[in-house]
This record gives sequence, C-alpha cells and structure tokens, in this order.
Amino acid sequence: MPAPEPAISVAAPPAAQPLISIQNLMAQLKEMTNKVAVLHQQALNEERGRLEKRSLEKSSLAASSEKAPSTSNSKEKKGPRYSDLRFNTPNNLILTPKMRFDGWYDHLITDLKLKRINYLIDPTVPGPSGLTSDDRDQDKILFRKIIITSIDPEYHHRIIGIEDPVEILNKLREIRQRSIGVNPTILKLNY
Repeated sequence: MPAPEPAISVAAPPAAQPLISIQNLMAQLKEMTNKVAVLHQQALNEERGRLEKRSLEKSSLAASSEKAPSTSNSKEKKGPRYSDLRFNTPNNLILTPKMRFDGWYDHLITDLKLKRINYLIDPTVPGPSGLTSDDRDQDKILFRKIIITSIDPEYHHRIIGIEDPVEILNKLREIRQRSIGVNPTILKLNY
C-alpha cells in the first residue's frame, strides 16, 4: 500500500494590515506642509530684513553724501553723475534730412540738461563747481556721443574730426541750411 500522503495544512495567510493608515498619512502630510510653510516664511522674513538693511544703507549713504561736501578725487565724483539711472534715457529722435531741425534741437537740449552738460554750448549756463579739465574733456566726449547717436550717418561723416560742441552744432546748422536751400516754404516747414 502506498504510503499515505502527508497532510498539507493550508493555513490562511495572515491578514494584510496596511503599514500606514490613510488618516496617519494625511496627518503626516499636513505636518510636513506646515513645516515647509514655516521654513518658507522664515526665508521670506530673512530676505525682507536683508532688503530693508540694504535700503537703509543706501538711503543713509545718499543722505551723508548730500550733507557732507565731497573731498574725494574727481574720478569718484564722476560715478553718480555719469552712471545714475535717470540719466540713461534713450535717444529715439534722430536728425535726418527730412526731420525738422528745431524739434531735434529741442530734444538735444533736453538731453544735455538732464546730463548737466548744456554748459558746453550755452555760455550763460555755469559749469559744475570744481570742474577740472579732465571733467570737461569727459563732458565733451559725452556730448559727442549724444550727437553721434542722434544724427543720420550722412551728417556724422560731415562732423568727423570736430571736437568742440559749439562747432559741431554750427556745422550741423550749416549743413541743414545748405541742403534746404532758400525756398520760403521749406524754411517755414523746417524752422
């Protein structure tokens, strides 16, 4: 007789128990979200503090420079005068043969006044106090840059080599008068 087969007992597998219940998972997620929010708020507060500190430093520096006369050399004086953002205005008006000279000239004068270099062409306007010859040369270079960027290339070729601001403007006027002619209608339109 064959040997009886051993009895195999099939036991039910242990009940599958979830490792983390959904409620526990939601609680942990909420706790982590709160921690992230706190860290984010701390970072924002630190950045606000840094920005306020920087702002106070800039305002105190500006206030101290306005109160105390500057004893620094001329190169340091040039910094704010030439790099101030309010002076970096784009010049979109270009003098072309078809444009009215007086409108362009008015725009130019406004730019020169903004940059405080209109004393170069107007003898009634005093130059900045304590102006050195180097400062004046720098102002002339700035004036030339303004002119060159605001005129047609045809006009630019005709003023190459002229350094004096008054001579440059006189040459531009002369070129315009010669190109316009003496027609009264054209004179009325352009001047």
